[in-house]
Amino acid sequence: MKKKIRSIVVKGSKFNWRVSPLDESFVSLRVWVDGIKQMPWFTVRYTYRDPWLNFAEIVERSGGFHEFKDDSILQGVTPGKIATIISHVVKAAGLPEEVKKTILLEWDYENQCPKI
Repeated sequence: MKKKIRSIVVKGSKFNWRVSPLDESFVSLRVWVDGIKQMPWFTVRYTYRDPWLNFAEIVERSGGFHEFKDDSILQGVTPGKIATIISHVVKAAGLPEEVKKTILLEWDYENQCPKI
């Protein structure tokens, strides 16, 4: 997985983001407000199971058929999901003028949003 910093515009505001592996079960999503580079605005610990690494287990568990589109743990962190996450955080915490401390969040699979 590349550690490339990407940019995205959500509701007229520009953000930068990067996904980094933490271990075999989790990735870390970091989001910066564009122009504030000292530290990330927030970080989300996100469960991700690489379907290729776990393919045999998935097939066995599903009896030979598995709908990947319905399994959020196996879905990648896409720009659309990044925009949704940013929208949730902006709605709950507002858009900061400056970042004094990074907000640490966990992903809530039941509600499909970060726990704020």
